[in-house]
This record gives sequence, structure tokens and C-alpha cells, in this order.
Amino acid sequence: MREYVANYVTIQFPFDPYKCQEVFMEKVVLALQSNANALLESPTGTGKTLCLLCATLAWREAYMARRQLAQALSRGLGDNFNDDLRRSLDMTVSALPDAEDYTKPPPTIYYASRTHSQLSQAVNQLKATAYSPKVCVLGSRDQLCINKTVQKLPFTAARNVACRHLIKKTKGCQFHKNVNIAKVNTKFEREIMDIEEIVSFGKEQAACPYYLTRENQDAADIVFLPYNYLVDANARKAQNIDVNNSIIIFDEAHNLESCCCEATSFEMTSTEIAGSLDEVQYCMTETLSPGNINSKELEPLRDVLAKLDSEIRHLDVHTRPEQCYPGEKIYEILDKAQINYNTFPGLKILMEEAANRVLLALKIVFGDAGETSADRCKQVAKYYKLHVSLEKKEGGRLSLGNGGRIISFWCFSPGLAMRDLVSGNCRSVILASGTLAPLSSFATELEIDFNVRLEGAHVVSSDQAMVSIVCKGPSRISLNSSYNNRNDENYQADLGECIIDFSRVIPDGLIVFFPSYGVMTDCINIWKRKHSRGNRKSIWDSIVDIKQAIVEPKNKQDFVKAMSEFNMKVADNSNGSILFAVCRGKVSEGLDFSDARGRAVIITGIPYPPFREPKVVLKRQYLDESARKQKTRAKILSGDEWYQQQAPWEGLFVIKNDYGAILLCDSRFANSRNLSQLPAWVRPFVRVPKDYNEVNNQLTSFFQKMTTCKREVKSRAKVNQSQGVRLRNDVQKVQEILKHLEQNHTPDAIPTTSTPIEIDLTKKRRPSITELPSVMVIKTVPTTPYEGQKPGTSGLRKRVKVFQQENYTANFIQAIFDAMPSPGPKGTTLVVGGDGRYYSEEAIKIIIRIAAGNKVAKLIIGQNGILSTPATSNIIRKRQTNGGIILTASHNPGGPDHDFGIKFNGSNGGSAPEAVTNRVYEISRNIKQYYEADLPEVSLASLGKQNFGDFTIEIIDPMNDYVELVKELFDFNLIKNFFVKNPSYKVLIDSLHGVTGPYAVRIFVNELGLPRSSIQNDVPLPDFGGSHPDPNLVYAKSLVDRIEEENIPFGAAFDGDGDRHMIYGKGAFVVPSDSVAIIAEYSNIIPYFQSTGLKGVARSMPTSRALDLVAHEKNVNLYEVPTGWKFFGNLMDAGRLSICGEESFGTGADCIREKDGIWAVLAWLNIIAKVNETRPGSGINDILNTHYQKYGRHFYLRCDYEEVETEIANKVIDHLRDLVGPSKDTFFGKTFGEFTVKDGDDFEYRDPVDGSISSNQGIRIYFTDGSRIVIRLSGTGSQGATIRVYVEKYSKNPNEYDLETLPAVQGLIDVSLEISKINEITGRTKPDVIT
Repeated sequence: MREYVANYVTIQFPFDPYKCQEVFMEKVVLALQSNANALLESPTGTGKTLCLLCATLAWREAYMARRQLAQALSRGLGDNFNDDLRRSLDMTVSALPDAEDYTKPPPTIYYASRTHSQLSQAVNQLKATAYSPKVCVLGSRDQLCINKTVQKLPFTAARNVACRHLIKKTKGCQFHKNVNIAKVNTKFEREIMDIEEIVSFGKEQAACPYYLTRENQDAADIVFLPYNYLVDANARKAQNIDVNNSIIIFDEAHNLESCCCEATSFEMTSTEIAGSLDEVQYCMTETLSPGNINSKELEPLRDVLAKLDSEIRHLDVHTRPEQCYPGEKIYEILDKAQINYNTFPGLKILMEEAANRVLLALKIVFGDAGETSADRCKQVAKYYKLHVSLEKKEGGRLSLGNGGRIISFWCFSPGLAMRDLVSGNCRSVILASGTLAPLSSFATELEIDFNVRLEGAHVVSSDQAMVSIVCKGPSRISLNSSYNNRNDENYQADLGECIIDFSRVIPDGLIVFFPSYGVMTDCINIWKRKHSRGNRKSIWDSIVDIKQAIVEPKNKQDFVKAMSEFNMKVADNSNGSILFAVCRGKVSEGLDFSDARGRAVIITGIPYPPFREPKVVLKRQYLDESARKQKTRAKILSGDEWYQQQAPWEGLFVIKNDYGAILLCDSRFANSRNLSQLPAWVRPFVRVPKDYNEVNNQLTSFFQKMTTCKREVKSRAKVNQSQGVRLRNDVQKVQEILKHLEQNHTPDAIPTTSTPIEIDLTKKRRPSITELPSVMVIKTVPTTPYEGQKPGTSGLRKRVKVFQQENYTANFIQAIFDAMPSPGPKGTTLVVGGDGRYYSEEAIKIIIRIAAGNKVAKLIIGQNGILSTPATSNIIRKRQTNGGIILTASHNPGGPDHDFGIKFNGSNGGSAPEAVTNRVYEISRNIKQYYEADLPEVSLASLGKQNFGDFTIEIIDPMNDYVELVKELFDFNLIKNFFVKNPSYKVLIDSLHGVTGPYAVRIFVNELGLPRSSIQNDVPLPDFGGSHPDPNLVYAKSLVDRIEEENIPFGAAFDGDGDRHMIYGKGAFVVPSDSVAIIAEYSNIIPYFQSTGLKGVARSMPTSRALDLVAHEKNVNLYEVPTGWKFFGNLMDAGRLSICGEESFGTGADCIREKDGIWAVLAWLNIIAKVNETRPGSGINDILNTHYQKYGRHFYLRCDYEEVETEIANKVIDHLRDLVGPSKDTFFGKTFGEFTVKDGDDFEYRDPVDGSISSNQGIRIYFTDGSRIVIRLSGTGSQGATIRVYVEKYSKNPNEYDLETLPAVQGLIDVSLEISKINEITGRTKPDVIT
């Protein structure tokens, strides 16, 4: 942190502030010291939010110190030292120290922005500072309630009523009851959390986030909240906001004028009144319970609403925009419906139970609870107009006759809300935005004094931005998007030609803004019809040939998809993309178009509001009337002046720490009056070229220069701080930087620090965080390829010593980034984690450096590198990241002499498809260099975000998201109650020192209430305690022994990365093939499948056919696929598959995407708990036997011959292929002991989703009695191959169901050895593992 002194206040700032930031903070401090209001304009990209937070909190710290001193002095503790300290603090805190009252509570900071996403950004900015105030983030029940019963209610009013009633009941809301416990949780007391994190914390603690925030509100130093909670007097009262002596900050305040008017206005439709009637009826019949307002009491409200609906439907409609009723008309209408000052207080009580929408409107008319007099309300109504229009029906048609109406009670004085706000005796109101100019008129509109003002400069230099007014197109047609000209086809065509020419020159992302959706649609339609000059293609096709075109949709879901597509295309290093958008649309508010996303912005017209819209016409009339009636000399805007200032510039100029062009394609911009409306920082950059050719030449020259500068930054940098070089971004001051660089060419070596740095590629020791703050220099490291870096479905697995070879890991990681699907690594977010095995920490550090070097935007990493494979998959899907890198060799042993692995999962959470893994392999064979950033050491132990320029690392709790997921999938209450009712039912979980240990403790102990002794080997160890983390009868022997010795009815073991499991109880071993079949059989009692149904089931080819019988019984599709989870993944992604499993202890479902051991164990516990409701005392064996009685038993066993030399293993398979191929005529029909061969094959699979064919997947041999053997190779080990022999014998004889597996299949094992000649070919006498 840096220290900066502004007006005697010492401010802790994350870095050396720019000059414009220093000035901005000085203005903030001045306002606070002077008890004044401030109007501060500072361009987008200059760190307004950070400056506001740091300056305000620094001043408040000084205020708190002076207040503490005042308390000490009041107790007679004064002396000369304290007097000196008092004078010093007085100078720091206040311009009028004698007027300060330190007996009052210290000022609360209310930090408001327009949206919760903007507030979340502000909270995250606060986390990056040195300040740790007590924070409260206010939101609605809709945003914060986690009670599913309340959430399911259809209306907001019904949800509010249900919530209030629940907390009054004896049993009440379980989440509300836990608030008092959760609020003293250290995390809640100390951590700064945004609204999403508060909800997550509430779910974790089973405590209501809504009431947690309310509990935190009174003690908060700073409260984050939306605009309307402050400017709406009724909302302030509802939220218990006391602004007395407070500091009120409106960030992004350019919308404050409209927000104030909206807070004191309403529009209400006949449909909404009818909806309120529905709410009343719903609350009468569904929501309210005995002891609350009953149905009879709600009848008067229903009658009043019906009368109101009738009165509104009979109002005369205003057919011209200038027509309206005076504001007082609203009282006449309401009185006819028996709503007046006498009846409103009683109706209000009823409306709080229902009809919330109408209540909000009536509060604006009457004041809260009728607190103001009728005379006062009539006086207030002078600021209003009442407009009545027809309500549109579906399809956009207007209703006729006495159909629906829209009554618009519009307030045209934003000062009404602002004056009411400041009347609460707040200390200061600070308004900040990138576009407030002209400040004088903005202040006039709000009708409060702003004695501190600033029109700030930008940090960008003259060579970073090009702003040009384009008056004519290439055909010399005037570019003018006025109402009379915008539909001229010649103008539209020439505008399209401009965009074609500019698109050829402008790299990366280009945003084109239109005044409205209608204008944009008309232009695009013309461009699709008209040919481009000298080209047979249409103008539109010519644009699309250069850049992929994205058109801003109106629908929110489509908008998110469109923006994602735009960003992906910009990031894929092609010609970029062009985004056609609308001023005042979603694109122009709060989105980040920095760097490549916004190389240029084209404005195709001055975005005035619709000239003939009734609200606009009436606003102009109101201002003109006010100007004529005014009796003071204060300047009041005329209607025309107001209209000229309504073009929304915020969000259109995004040059944050970057370079870019702004092209104003409308000749009206050259008018001096229009130029004066532009933000102050833009005006000095504006140029008016003499003709179109000059525009194009300047644009070409600008981007050539910027691109050259960016590419020529070298990899060895030494910047002398005494020369005052401040490196703010990748282009600014680039000429000064180049003077200090050597001649070695390294692309994109961009220093981003204000501290002198020395980068020496020969040094082995990495600089520490104190030596190299905020440095990110990207360098190219030469390398040579290694043979054999071919990943399978399970990734690349080798001995640790192989990965430790120079550049071996770096090569493979770079190959992954190079092979990533579009948009490639740049700008992406990836999840990183693993099972914590040996070499994981070193590998993660390599991944971090190479990710930064490849311009990855963010890495989400599990704390200490721990993140199970299923948890990683969940985070990828939940946070919609671009994929993840998992460091694991699954069930293989770990340690310096054993295995390590790296696996890439795609954005769907599943293993990378074969096309990607093949590409990784091809790249690895020819790799010549990798890119890495020279970063300081990163702590994997500290939760939170660490920022390095545009690169962010977020260290997360590895368990929170996963625990939240499984609690949604299973009936935790059912399972927990089962354990409570059956205290003798013991459980033993063995994590084999793999990644699942912490998860097991959190889920089985903390959530389900099992004793801590129920978990063993739960600490993840790099070498898994010297054991083999494979959950089978051999490697989980300690679990089996304890279960048998202690008569434990249920036990489970998990592998290294958490995707495999074994279930074993006293005298009961669950074969994985039976496990997946039983989960499918009982799927109807598992909450997730109750809601989704069973789409289909699947098994790997070697897995027994027990699942086939369940599928047939339930009449769902059964898919038999090769080994490899990717085949299940294709079916899941296509919506064909719900449950799947493989014989190698892997079971999963579409809700988790990967195989998941903990998921399978929870499924079994859910089944056991449910079965015990009707069959008390049922355990594993009871469920197995019930299943066998219905379907018969598949005796199944697998024998593994591990680490067989690959050449020898292939000889075994070649021999078997000959038997089922060329020699099948003599092999089929041959008898071996009691078994006669029926047929066989080398399994081939045609994927029903993509049609791909997978051949040579394993030898299948069928016998006439229904038995089967399968023999295949597995390459998941790091040394040689594993030969796996599967034997399966099916029986429908109940007398055989209790047989041990080995005796039942021994004859078939002998036959398999005789047929395969394994012992003869390999020289082995027995398998390494029998499962």
C-alpha cells in the first residue's frame, strides 16, 4: 500500500495514485471536511470507486480518532500533548471544528450504485484496500431469501407476507432461527462479503441472509445499497435507513436524475391491478393461516381494487403526447374508488398482506401511512402530470373501448426526492460518474447545493485515443441520423460503407451504437438488401466477411449469450467481432470493453430520447412552465436545454488503461452546442477531419502505430523511477519505455508496475511479493518437445520424475492452452485443483505463470491446491468457466517415485473431448516455446483474490460449492434423522489420505451429524500415507478389517481424487456393477431424480449387465459404451442420460457430470434411510437380496495384472483378437470345462450423439449359459499396461444368491486363463489385484 496525504488526511492507496486520482480524492476529503455536497466527474477507467472508498474511509478513520480523543478529554484526561493532537485532528477532520458534535454516533457511509452487479464490483474494490470496515450489503428478500418454501410463492407480496408470518410462529423459519448464531461467526464478523457471498454464507450456516444483513446494518461503518433504497423515502423507512450525520455516495450517478423521478413516480396498468386482485385472492386462500388476517377482512380490499380497476378503465385516453391531466386528478380517481386520506391507513394494513404493487403507488400519492396532510399532498402534486394511455394486449395490439389503461403519475422534479433525502441532515452527498457534464445544469435539476465540483482529466495521453467526427461517408453523403433523415436509404447505405472500411482497419472488438432498436433494425435490413460498392455482396455480408457480427438482443438470456459470443470471438486472435448495440440498452451500462473487447466505438447518431414520447414532451412542458413562473434569479433549464443534455454518454467511451478510437458518425456532433455536452475529458481529443479519406488515413495510421508499439515491447526492462515513468498500461508512455529496453524481441512483454524492476531470465530465484509488487512481464521461453505427451480421457499420467524434467510440465500446460477450443486461453477463466499429491504445488505455480503468460483472465484455485475432481467439475459448471486443469493420477500411488497426472476438463465440466486431447498431443510434439509471466510468489493458503494487472487469482474454499450441491441433490434431513433414530447404526468412511478427507468431515460429520470417529485417513497427504489410494478390497483393507471387527453396517472408501468409491458393510461387499443398478432402481426416492425423472442409463462395456435389467424394467434406454467417462459425457450433454457407472468403482449422474464417490455413497445412504421407513433394520445385504430376488444375481469379478510390459500385453490381446476374428469358426462352439463358447467380438461403439466410432475396445466372449468374459488393456498407469480380465456369471437360482463371488466364478476364471493364455504369455502366476 502507498500513503498519500490529501488535505491533511493520510490515505492508504493500493498503488501510487495518478494525478487525476490525487485531485479526485482531495475533492472528496474537502467535501467531508466542509460538510458539503460534491459533484465529481471522473472518466471511466480512472478508478473512481477505489478513490471514493479510500478517501472516505481514511477521513472517517481520522474522525473516529478525533471522536475518541473528545471522549478522553471529556473525562479530564487533557494535557499539552492531547491539546496538540486535538488541534492536529481538528485540522484533519473539519473546516469548522467548533461545530462538530462528537457525542453523536460516527457517520455511516451509504454507498449506492444503480445495480447489484455494480455494488459487487465496489465491494470487491474495497477488499483490495488496506481498510477493513464493518460492511453491510442491503438487498431484497427476492435476492437474499434461501427458504425454498417462501421462494416458491408466485408473488413478491406473498413471499414478503409468508416470511413475516413464518418468523412470528413458534416453529417458524429454520433459517431465521439461526441468525443469532451465524451473526457472531468470525467469518461474518470479519470478512467483507458481497451479496452473492452473503447468500453462500447463509446457506453454509443455514441462516437467513436477509435478516443477517439487517442484524449487521446498525453496526456497519459502510452500507452498500441500490439507489432506490436512498432516494425513495418509503424505501428508506422500510429499510430502517437513518441518514442523520451520514455520508451518502452515489457512484455512477449519471442516472440519478431519472432514478429520483422514478422513485417519486409510478405507472400502473389495468393488468397490474387485476394481478393485485389475484394476489389478494391468493393470500385469502393460500398464504395466510389462523391467527393472521382472515379472508373476511380482505374482502373490503378486494372490493376497492375492483372499483379502482373500473374507474381507470373509464378514463378518457390521451391521444396526443402533450395531453395530460393535472397531478391533482389522481385524488379524484382514487376517491371514486373509496381510497382517500380517511380510508388509506386501514387499506395500507391490508395491502401489506397483498396488493403490494398498488400499495407502492398509493404511498407515492399519500405519503407513507398518510403521514402528510391533504394540503401538502396537493402541493407536492404540482410537480406531477397524469397521463392516460391504452394498454397493449399480447401481440402489441391496443385494447379498444373500455379496455385496459395505463395511468402514468409522473414526477418531473428530481429535486423533490433529493431535497427530502438531504432534509435528514446527512453530512455530505457525493455524486460521482464518468459523465455528469455540464455540472451546472445537473446540479440545477437536483435542486441541492454542490459546493465542491470537479470535471476530472483522464489518465490517457494524446497518443492513446483518437476521437474523430465523421461528417460524410465515402460517397460524400452527409451522415445525419436526425428523425427526418435516418430512414434515407442513401444515408443508411453510406453509413454501412463507413463501417465496412473502418472494420478493415480496426483490430479486435468494435462496438457500433445506434440511437434506438428501431434505427438499428432498419439500417441492418437495408444493409442486407443493398450491394456494397463495387461488390456483388450485400453491405451486411461484406461486414460479416471482415468481422463476426453480433446484434444486441432485447431478451436478457439472449443478451448474456450474445455477449459471451462476442467476447469469445474477440479473444480467438482472429479479425475480432463487431457488436451492434443501442444507446440506453444493456450494452451501454456497466459492461467492460477494455483491451481488445473495445478497440473502437462508433456512434451513428446523437442518442436523444424519442422526441414525441409523451413523458419527454411533458417534461419539456414542465420545465418551460417552471422557467416562466420562477421568481428567483437562479438558472432553471428550459425544456430544449434539458433535451439537448439527454444523450447518454456513459459506457460509450471505454478506454480503460488501454488505447482506442471513437468515431462520431453524425455531422451534428460538429455543432458547438453538441460538443459542449460531451464529457470534459473527451473534448480535447476531438478532431474534425476535412473529408472521409482523411478520417480513414488517420484511423489506419493510429492503429498501425499502436499495434507496432505493443509488439515491440521487449522482455528485458529496467525502468528508473526517478525519471517519473509510470507504467499504467500496455501502450501509455510506450515511447519512454522503449528507451530503456534491450533489442531482444519478445512479443507482448508488457511491464505494468510503477516500481523500478530488473528482469533477468538467467536468475533461478523468483522475486518475492515485496521485491516485485504488481509486476507482470510476459516472456517467451524457448523449449524442445518431449516424446509421449499423449493424454487420454484421464489426462497425462507419468512418474513424478518425468514431470520434473526441465520444461516437461510447462510444455504440456502450454500445449493445453494452445489446444483450448475457441476463444483460446486469452480472457478466459479456468479452475485449478487436484488431489494434493506430490509435485502438485510446484505444478500449480507453473500453471499460474503460464496462464498469465497466455493472457488468461482468472484462475480459480482450491485452497492449498486441494479440489476434488467432482468439485472441480461442479465449479466449472456453476461459475460457467472455460474449463479446468486437474492435477491427479486418480487411484495411482503418489510420492517422488510414483505417479503424477494433469487432466484438462472442458467448459461442460467433463473430460476434454478426443479432438482436444489429440490436438494437445500434436502440439506437444512440435512445441518450440511457451509463454510465462514473471509473477511474485502466490500463496495458495490464503482465501481471497490476488490481482496482477488484468490477471486475477482467486483462492476458494474447496468444499463450499460442492457441499451446497449435494445438499440440493439428496434428502439430508431424511439421512440425518435416520442416524438420530438409529444411533447404533455406525458408519466408517476411509479417504485413504486422498482429497476427499476434508469433504467427508464437512458432509458426514458437520452436516449429517456422524461422530468424528466415523472418518479415517482424512488428511490429504502427498504420498497418500505410503499407501495406494485405490478403493478396493486390497488397498482399503484397514477399512474392511475395522468393519468386520467392530460390526459396522456401512462403510465406504474413496480414491485419490474423489471420483471412485467402494461400499462395504459387515459381511456385505457391493460390486460396483450392482451399485449403479441399485441406484437406478431406487432413483425415484432421490430428490434430484424425483424432479427430473430417469432419462436413460449407461454402463461401460466391461461392467456387468445388472443395469440392463433395471433399464428394461423401467422402460428407459440402456447404453453400453467403451471405458472412458467422455462417452457418458456425450450422452449427458445430449440429455439422454441420467445415471451411469463403470465396474472400476466409478458411478455418476448428469447432475454432477464426473464420476463421484461421495455422490454414490450419499445415494446409498439416501436409499437406506428411505427403505428403513417401511422396512426398519434394512442394511446393505437386505437391499442387495431384495434386488437379487427381483432381477437375479450377476456374479462378477475383475482380475488386474498391473504394469505388464506393453509389448507383452499386446501379445495377449492379439491372440484373443485372432480367436474372435480369423479363427472364430473353430473357436465358436468350442467347450472349456462346463462352458461352451457362443460367440465373441472386439467391441466397437458408434456414438449415437456424434456418430463417431470407437474400435478395438476389448475382447468379449459369450457362453451359451449367459456367462461372459471380457479382456482388455488399461493405460491409466504410468508404467506399462494393465491387463484386466472380467468374468461374469448370471444366476436366477435363489439358492445361489448367498454364494461368495470367488467360488461362484472360479470355473469361469479358469476358463478365461485357458483361453487368454495370460500366464503363459506374461509369465505371471496370479493377478496383482482381484476385485
